[in-house]
Amino acid sequence: MSSVSFAVIRVTLVFSVVLLLWLSRVEAETRVAYPGVILSNRSTHNNEISLEEAARAHRFAFLRAERLMRGAVHVSDDREIKAPRLESGRPYLCRTAKVRRVIKAARGHINCTANFELQSSISPNDTSYSSLYQHSLMQSAEAWDTTAGSESVIVMVIDTGIDFTHSDLAANMWRNPRETPGNRIDDDKNGYIDDVHGINAIRSSGNPMDDSGHGTHVAGIIGAVGNNARGVVGVNWQVKLAAAKFLSSSGSGTTADAIKSISYTTALKRDGHNVVAINSSWGGSSYSKPMLDAIADAASEGILFVTAAGNSGTNNDSRPVYPASYAAANVISVASVGANGFLSGFSNFGARSVHIAAPGNQIYSTGLSNGFTFKSGTSMAAPQVAGLAALVKSACGTLGMSGIRDRILNSGAKSSALAGLTTTGAMVNAAQSVRSAVVNCSSSSITPPPTATIDPRPTPTPIPTAVPTTAHSFSARPAQVEARRPVIFSADAGSESVTFGTIELSLYDQAGRRYDCSSRGTILLSKGTRTVSVTIPEAARNFQSLAFRFTSRRGMSLAFVSIGNSQQTLVPNTRAEQACQGLLRQFL
Repeated sequence: MSSVSFAVIRVTLVFSVVLLLWLSRVEAETRVAYPGVILSNRSTHNNEISLEEAARAHRFAFLRAERLMRGAVHVSDDREIKAPRLESGRPYLCRTAKVRRVIKAARGHINCTANFELQSSISPNDTSYSSLYQHSLMQSAEAWDTTAGSESVIVMVIDTGIDFTHSDLAANMWRNPRETPGNRIDDDKNGYIDDVHGINAIRSSGNPMDDSGHGTHVAGIIGAVGNNARGVVGVNWQVKLAAAKFLSSSGSGTTADAIKSISYTTALKRDGHNVVAINSSWGGSSYSKPMLDAIADAASEGILFVTAAGNSGTNNDSRPVYPASYAAANVISVASVGANGFLSGFSNFGARSVHIAAPGNQIYSTGLSNGFTFKSGTSMAAPQVAGLAALVKSACGTLGMSGIRDRILNSGAKSSALAGLTTTGAMVNAAQSVRSAVVNCSSSSITPPPTATIDPRPTPTPIPTAVPTTAHSFSARPAQVEARRPVIFSADAGSESVTFGTIELSLYDQAGRRYDCSSRGTILLSKGTRTVSVTIPEAARNFQSLAFRFTSRRGMSLAFVSIGNSQQTLVPNTRAEQACQGLLRQFL
């Protein structure tokens, strides 16, 4: 073979490698596309058959061709799913035999491209919108073309409270439908009187009014009312903001009150309120197992926990900050970037422990006295992400906690400036997150709502050692069971305002033998004494006494009341279990 032939082969190989590299780059680009493809001529030689003629000559079953202009047709397959999809590289329809025959018949240089989605970019009329650089950086306007939020989605702001009278927040404040404002009655019996917009964990009251401004600023970032010709606009034009105040006017608070606030939020979700995320723009250097348990408990109810990475400019991988560094499935730890997309000088970071970045430098938002102000910090970055979680949920209501978290973290805009500083090396992108939620939205993403159905085979709750047992007291009367007669159980939550725990029952027969119910459930104990009147079901008529045990979800207290007088146990039987379930439902 001649040297010329070898040279041609080498050139061909080099060209092939370059072509493959270019194609791989094209394949990596993923965008939203609608059904069908667009065929267009790349030249206008006279000997070419028009695409329209070629398409008409090869109109196969299911294949349709629509003329768009001279030299361009839209070809679609009736069997395609009529919904947007993610398309990368050469579209599938371009590779089918039918479309290839159309292209061949046209005897020209034909482009075959996806029917990509195009969008307008709407902007709200809020007077200070031009000052909100974060929405440009996160491509919020593109996301708002799909959804601007939903009044059915709740975000809990655990902070210094919220000024719920602010004119740019009031319409988006959550209102507890089970409380009558101002009647000084705990209508929903959750331990807080008139918790219309949330709670004050410091005073154990239902008034979360902000006296610092920090929480109000955070709330505006999440959901200041949009398009109301006033002030600013949040990531959500409409959403419901709830408040749990545990930080004082000086910005400090206790771990106990933080746990109380998280538990209150989890209780709302268990009670049927659609809480999607908690925003926690606060932290400290001390690890707390009870707080981690409270966050994990929120995760079990499908609540995201979005938290600020910290403002000391240090690496959280080596110097953890909590709650940002807790390894829980619902945690998203957020770093701060400025308008240039670079990490803020004050922001903590961590390739293993900080998940993503968001704008947090000089953010303009709602303030006290019906005003507006600039603030900087990862405290301002976290609510961008909490707000985005609500926006994603409004775009696809069937998405659960993990689905929302994945779409936020996997749809971020990757940047070399953030590489190695967060686990994703990216800044949040609202447009991509919402687009991913819409394209992949399906009933398979549904997270089942909380249910009071009793688990017939529960996992035993481990009993912690060396834990005080004095926080709660229990009593029961009468000891004897009589069918269809009430048994009164009283439980005193002691010093804790709201405590969740597991209730477990045992029955004793005439001989004093104990039957341990396999069914159990979760109950709420409020500050003060809660009395439950339990009517004994017919199925329990062969038993003469009861016992029950309460175990705090946070492992802070235990109690056991035994009314029987024997340690002999009964083997499981259907009638006993029916009696257990009939009793337990009355506790729940």
